[in-house]
Amino acid sequence: MQGNKWISFLIIAALSLIWGSSFILIKRGLDVFSAPQLACLRISIAGIVMFPLVIKNLRQITPRKLGFILIFGVLNAGIPPFLFAEAETGLPSSVAGVLNALTPVFTLVTGALFFSVAFNTRKLIGVLLGLGGSLIIILLKPGNDLFVLHENKILILGFLLVIAAFLYGLSNNVSKTFLQEIPSVMTSSFAYTCMAIPALIYLFSATDFTTKMEQGHAAWVSLGYIFILAAFGSALAMFLFNKLVQRSNALIASFVTYFIPVVALLWGAFDGEKMHLVQFLGLAIILSGVYIVSLKK
Repeated sequence: MQGNKWISFLIIAALSLIWGSSFILIKRGLDVFSAPQLACLRISIAGIVMFPLVIKNLRQITPRKLGFILIFGVLNAGIPPFLFAEAETGLPSSVAGVLNALTPVFTLVTGALFFSVAFNTRKLIGVLLGLGGSLIIILLKPGNDLFVLHENKILILGFLLVIAAFLYGLSNNVSKTFLQEIPSVMTSSFAYTCMAIPALIYLFSATDFTTKMEQGHAAWVSLGYIFILAAFGSALAMFLFNKLVQRSNALIASFVTYFIPVVALLWGAFDGEKMHLVQFLGLAIILSGVYIVSLKK
């Protein structure tokens, strides 16, 4: 029993490192590639890496389940990569990591709005805290004066991250409601493989990806970062998360949510990004909201 607990903690640490590093990897990928190119590469590589799982489990997926997997794929693997990539063209990677922590809050919100999930006053307080913390980060410009607003472009990029967290929350409810009997790693493998097809078509037909690759070493370095982001942040992470839920429970697995922004902040600091009181205050409020939302009673 004690051994299982330590293995669960090691998986939590690995997942926190992998997912928390996603945002700095996006930033490094943007050194050469545009936001749409990065998103298409991320989706395509993840789909290719996970394709063997699709072949192995193809007969287990009915046409009806495939329809829900496609919906899940658009919400989880199709749109958010574009939103995160675009947001990080103007926002620090650490801010993206912090706002990603809103996902559990939006899982509750979308569950209450569309899936008849129970909602009470305590959970409403948690949601309001989460949204309030995100507004502090998005609206208020870091500096000595706490009440100076960001310029419009930064506000828009910040809200793209909120939309991405909303879509992640919605996809969680689609998975829980319609795909519960399918392991999450299988759902993700089918979702990414399906999304990889239009992503590859768009990448090679509507962008200058091949021209960018002619830049030589710099392009290959950025592509390497994106490969790590896709292969580890999608394929390996989903496998580990599935194992974590099997070994412990959903509550233990939810601890990853608290560590991801910490890892993102550390990577941002290592990369020279400056975090100010506004961001730390917003993060503290968001995580307090997530904690309240995740309480069972």
